[in-house]
Formats: sequence, C-alpha cells, structure tokens
Amino acid sequence: CDSGFGYLTAKALNKNGFKVIAGCLFPDGEGAQRLKLEVENVDEFEIVVLNVTSDEHIDNVYQRIDQLVANGYELWGVVNNAGIVKLGEIEWGTFDEMYGNMFNININGVVKMTRKLLPLLRKSKGRIINVASMLGRFTIPGIVPYCMSKHAVVAFSDGLRREMAKFDIDVINIEPSFYGTNLFDDSTVEKQVKIWQNTPENVRNDYGDQYNEKLVTLWNKSVPWINRKRPEDVADAIVESLTTAIPEPKFVCCSTLARPIIALAQGLPLEFVDLFMHIVFRSLDQKTPLKTKDD
Repeated sequence: CDSGFGYLTAKALNKNGFKVIAGCLFPDGEGAQRLKLEVENVDEFEIVVLNVTSDEHIDNVYQRIDQLVANGYELWGVVNNAGIVKLGEIEWGTFDEMYGNMFNININGVVKMTRKLLPLLRKSKGRIINVASMLGRFTIPGIVPYCMSKHAVVAFSDGLRREMAKFDIDVINIEPSFYGTNLFDDSTVEKQVKIWQNTPENVRNDYGDQYNEKLVTLWNKSVPWINRKRPEDVADAIVESLTTAIPEPKFVCCSTLARPIIALAQGLPLEFVDLFMHIVFRSLDQKTPLKTKDD
C-alpha cells in the first residue's frame, strides 16, 4: 500500500468505515508515512511491514489479524495487490530477474497470502479481491513474463472462487488496463536497460542493439498514450466489490472504447491476433533502419 492502487484503496476503505491493515513494503518510507497522514479515521488504520515473498511477514500479518478477530473484529476482505512488471523479450536478461522474482511477487505472494488467511475468511464468509490485469486475458510481445503472471492470477481466482463457493466466500478479479501508477512508469524502462545488459552476448547479437532501442522508444511513446489518468477507478472497483451485496466475479477497469477491442481480441481466431501483433511490432525488426532525431 506504499503507492498506486494499494495506496488509494487503503484510503478509500478507511473512508468507508473499514478497519484497514495496510501492508507496506517500506513502512517507514515516504509513501507509507504520507498514507498514515491522509487517512480520515486514524483509529481504524494500521500499517504493517509486508514483503509478500517473506513467509515471516505473512505470518506476522496473520497473527495481527487473528488478534483483531479475537477482540471482536471479523476479516471481511483480503486485497492482493502487490505486483511488479519487467519489460523485455522472453530470452532477455537472467531467468531470476525476468521470471523468478516477478513470479514470487505476482503469483506466489497472492497464493501464500490467500492460503494463510482463508481460515479467518471462512468464519466471516468474507471476500478475496485479486488485482490481476487485462493482460491476464491476452498476451503481447515484449512483456510476456508479466502476462504469464497475470494469467496465473486469473486462473487462481477462477479456481479459488469455485472451490470457496461451498463456504460462501466470494472471489473477485479486478482487471485494470494501464494506469499512471508506479507499476508502469519511467523506472520500468530504466530496469529494462539493465535487463538488456544482462542478456547473453550471443542473444544480444541476434537481436541487435537497434531492436532494443526501438522497444524502449515504443514503450516510451506508448505508455503516456495507453495510461489511464484515474487510478482511483481501480480503488473504487475494489471498494464496490467489497461492499455490494452480490459482487461480480470480474471487474474490468478500462475505457469504454477499450472494452469492445478487448472482447474482439479475445474472440478472434489466434491467427488474426498473431497477424495484428506482427503488424504492430513489425517496426522493431532490426532490418528496419532506426530513425534518429535528424531524420
């Protein structure tokens, strides 16, 4: 909850009268401290240190919530929001930086936190909110490992919802498009530079430096265009999913224009989707001259 959707959601839930236990990676950092100052009901707000890759942190969160339950509270909702993204093609970088760390956060963190808190949710017949992505429904080049992780979250949510139905626990998937949060910002491109540097030399030679530079340029041009300006939309969707009497199993947060495009992409034969992606990313081909500022 140091930033992004988690930050906004913690504020919104606190405003709506919930007791909020906000897991922050850096509880003494600027984001967490600002959050503590901005919440309206300070008596019903706590910050706990949480790195979702740490079993010790997850255990500590469970123990704190269990204490609250023993004192008369009930656990109504678990919001799994932690996530990171890496930009680069499938064989770039090291395995750990492109897959291992991201899967530990984006997938394992969601599963571990959920498994730990399910016994408390069974008592309250509460809800689990998993923040996935539209990229959990279809995959685009240059960000495949991230798409894989979000596909896993979607599958986990769907399976969990069906398994938990017998306990009257609702599981809701929140699927945002690109928003102006820390997940997709300038640091994503900066990290990509390191990923390219860590790519084996023979692989870099096959792609060429120009291909990498074009990918970065495409990302820099695309992010401002595809980023939505109101990340509060996602926080509002989470609050609605926790408060409405009968929540929808899936909540897509995107523009009205994007909805039919997404539906079309999911419904078209793969051959057409592949062709579309090929056309979009064809400009990255290393055989195409790289334009300079003087061109």
